[in-house]
Amino acid sequence: MSNGVVEARQLRPVERFPTRLRALIVTEDERLGGTLARVLERRGALRVKKTTPAVAIAQARIEGVDVVLLDLAAGVAFDGELSARLGEYAPVILLCSYLTQGERERVRASGVAAIHLKHIGVEDLRRRIHTVCGTA
Repeated sequence: MSNGVVEARQLRPVERFPTRLRALIVTEDERLGGTLARVLERRGALRVKKTTPAVAIAQARIEGVDVVLLDLAAGVAFDGELSARLGEYAPVILLCSYLTQGERERVRASGVAAIHLKHIGVEDLRRRIHTVCGTA
């Protein structure tokens, strides 16, 4: 608000994708998972559920998902076995802050479909999800 007048923000139009995908966010951080799920659903074309790594494989099998977003928390080692098992049910996109070249090679060897750095915007993540799922 400035001088009693409400200023309208110019928003970019949201890209619409033809298919409503089912995404599973796997994270230990309840707050991050909930926030990301709400933002992705509001932006459309996704139905998002969140879960913990302990039950992620069972939930991916039972729910039938199109893509898995695997959150790698800072200071936590990458679990190649978990990502490979999740990859049996849907493409896996690793969400992380930073990876060394060695970590990047281990991630790729585990079959992860894509890596998305957390500081890159949600719209880029939505595009990456649809590219990985072949619906872009």
